[in-house]
Amino acid sequence: MERRYSNDLRMKIFKEVDEGLSIVKVCKIFNISRNTIYRWKHLK
Repeated sequence: MERRYSNDLRMKIFKEVDEGLSIVKVCKIFNISRNTIYRWKHLK
């Protein structure tokens, strides 16, 4: 089953990445996979 994430959470994640936090650290903080972030980044 696919887990749905809110747009608000996506925006928070991209804000952290844009501010210089590594994707690996963001994944650990928000408990989300790297593949999910890369997929969102590709769709963005």
